[in-house]
Amino acid sequence: DKRAPNLCHSARSALAPMQSTPFRPEFLRKSSPERNADSWRQSLRSLDVGFRASTDTGLALPTDIRRGATLAAVLLRFGSAFRHHPERLDAADKAALYARSRPVERLDAFVSHSWSSPGYQKYLSLLFAEVSRISLAAAAAGGFAVYLLQHRRQELLPGNFVVEAAFSPLFLLPQVTSPYEFLAANLLALLSFAAAPALLTRRCYFVDCLCIHQTDHDLKLRGIRHLGGFLSRSSKLVVLWDESYFRRLWCIYEIAVFKAVHPEAPVQLHPLRLSVATALLASFFVLGAGLYVGIYPYVAPFGIGTFYAASFSCSAVVFGGSAVAGHDFARQRSALVEHLSAFDARSARCYCEADRAEIVVAIERMYGGIDSFNRMVRGKIMREVLSSLSRQRGLVPYRVMATGVVLPGIGFFFFAVSWFRHASLATQLAFGMYMVTFVACAMPLLAGWSLEQGSRLPPCDGPAGLRRFWRSHLSIGLQSASLFIFGHASAAFILPLAVANTAAVERVGLPASVGGAVSLLLAAATNAPLVHACVEMYRSRP
Repeated sequence: DKRAPNLCHSARSALAPMQSTPFRPEFLRKSSPERNADSWRQSLRSLDVGFRASTDTGLALPTDIRRGATLAAVLLRFGSAFRHHPERLDAADKAALYARSRPVERLDAFVSHSWSSPGYQKYLSLLFAEVSRISLAAAAAGGFAVYLLQHRRQELLPGNFVVEAAFSPLFLLPQVTSPYEFLAANLLALLSFAAAPALLTRRCYFVDCLCIHQTDHDLKLRGIRHLGGFLSRSSKLVVLWDESYFRRLWCIYEIAVFKAVHPEAPVQLHPLRLSVATALLASFFVLGAGLYVGIYPYVAPFGIGTFYAASFSCSAVVFGGSAVAGHDFARQRSALVEHLSAFDARSARCYCEADRAEIVVAIERMYGGIDSFNRMVRGKIMREVLSSLSRQRGLVPYRVMATGVVLPGIGFFFFAVSWFRHASLATQLAFGMYMVTFVACAMPLLAGWSLEQGSRLPPCDGPAGLRRFWRSHLSIGLQSASLFIFGHASAAFILPLAVANTAAVERVGLPASVGGAVSLLLAAATNAPLVHACVEMYRSRP
């Protein structure tokens, strides 16, 4: 279970002082501030779940065990702290884990997790939540730096292809294409995910294997019996959730104590499979965009037909992968709703059955009975959790799309805008407007639609179900690619550039300046609906 199996007897001893008269904490009810303060102190005096209360400090936590770990320490060595249960490590490795933590006064978060969950998923979940902004900035800086270098010294790097007939016979417009912007942006994003965690040294989190001594028996026992003190000093509870979480009694105990001490504080739930869905989105986008970057110089000279064919095929890869990610996440989300709806602390597993009795008694004292706690989990906590996942109209929040689609799309953005580095200003502005919409709105919108469609597909059972599964996802990918390439790209990309192209404008007797102005108006008018639709999909519900 969550704690060391060989400490079952010690944990029972630590929890022994709980044998007082059950009570219902008054601080969970609305009343005057004075009454709340008195009730809170009275509740904490009565609630001695392996820790002691103090009228001055709330839940006492001795200074010699009051420790926290920076995010840099939590994510060190690609999340090695989550990789193996501490009881499977030797003494030197246990001591090294504890050495990552340091004395603290307050904790920014208490990380609650089950050791049954895959360690790499916990690492990805925290990594994406904390490092994605840094990676976005790194990708943008890398792509922009190479773009400027190419703009000033095109001949410096080999592999720059000049294509003139990519849009023939509709219009002729010279392009300069190279893979360096795409490669630089994605390489720096990847490196930032590996290196940036070392910069996260300001916030401190509680992680059990890092902040509770793993080799000194007495310190370990004191850390376990003062879990309530750690929880009381934490600003929020971060739950790394998968299907095993609510089946573990120690995990339930941590939620119970946190919500008793901080009834209004947030419980931040991170579905672990959502991190997998994010990684899938990013992988399929890089795959589809990479294919396009690689083949474009070789197919573009054959005209606009090959442009459409290459764009359609690579977009289908991205959107088909989005449907796969949506199907995967929808299964876990359904499991979460099912677990919360049928939650019962009595059915949770505990390594030592004697510990079960002590923890159940503790929860009964905090909430006046197990049934009261069950009702709170099925009601308030369930509403909080589902609200955090359903604040937007899309299946997932925009932050997931920012990591899974926008981040890998930054490299493609600079790859594409470098095409027309020597074109007219109107062409560059119209195409830049299209590419900003493409990365920030169009791809998240259609990837979100693909996620939603994939989430509605039934599970695949057997070979026939597997074939149906892949056919369905391919169909979703083709539909989304059709909407994107033959709808949005034609109207917001091809049409404005055709108008901005001097030769095309001269055929109808208009000066180049008028054609440039009209192309910008067309670009704004055709991109605006996509921006509006994206905002509607991802904005918070009232």
